[in-house]
Amino acid sequence: MSYNNKAYTQIYSGNENSYSFNIPVYGVDYNFRLRVGNSIGYSEYSNILTVTFNTIPNTMNSPILSEMNTDNRNNLIPYIKIIWSNSNNDLNEIISYKLEYKLSTDNDDSITTIYESTNTNTYDYTLNTQDDNISLGNIYYFYISCSNEIGYSERSNYLSVTFASAPKQITSISYEHTSTTYINIIYDITNTYNGGSEVTGYYLKYKLNSESDYNIITINDINTLNYLIEDLTNGEKYNFNISAFNT
Repeated sequence: MSYNNKAYTQIYSGNENSYSFNIPVYGVDYNFRLRVGNSIGYSEYSNILTVTFNTIPNTMNSPILSEMNTDNRNNLIPYIKIIWSNSNNDLNEIISYKLEYKLSTDNDDSITTIYESTNTNTYDYTLNTQDDNISLGNIYYFYISCSNEIGYSERSNYLSVTFASAPKQITSISYEHTSTTYINIIYDITNTYNGGSEVTGYYLKYKLNSESDYNIITINDINTLNYLIEDLTNGEKYNFNISAFNT
């Protein structure tokens, strides 16, 4: 036997017509030749048999989040687009890809195949809330692997995707005077998109028009749609804004 341009080494001598052994290196060509002998001597060597012993592919790099839409208003369908590359392997030997996922809170036993294809020229998959088992507001882990004629590679490290975004801008804000130093800020989030995750509170900011830094008030009661600000200076101009935050 010879491999990696090394000299031939005898690996068996005996009367059997087969021989099994553990190969030292995967992924290279092995050359085998055989001769028989009797009491007079040995024959010439046979023609060379060349065999390549493959192993499973190398582990791929983590998949990548390419696009995401979390807006489900006006009959829009939220989706996640995942892409991957395979620079760690000889692409001529790859015969399929498998994309798997799970909720971040689940154990590894719950990892599920969401896409598997023998089209090795495709490096992306888009899943959505209508056709796939995903929901807004969750965190998902995605894994990619590939296979050759031997089997599948190990799963890649996971890609973590939070299937939500920050809420949209609150456009309904008004005020009413209650005294010369008090003002009641009123806001409405009825038409404000929550980003795909439940709104959990608000940030109310205000400052003197002449100043640069805002005072920030955190409102954790989502049912509170107005806030009384006290101790303002009569006759001064103030700036106010309100924003929502979610999980």
